[in-house]
Amino acid sequence: MLYFRTAAGLEVDVILEKPDGTVAGIEVKGSATVAAADFAALQALQASR
Repeated sequence: MLYFRTAAGLEVDVILEKPDGTVAGIEVKGSATVAAADFAALQALQASR
């Protein structure tokens, strides 16, 4: 298990990586709703790969 943080402060709480390099990012939020902005850190992770 890993985590991801950008210099701008975006964070992905948990990253699971398979031996073939495939990753899954997991975000933990304490909200009843999901907004587009909640995906910013996951998008930054995707762009960094």
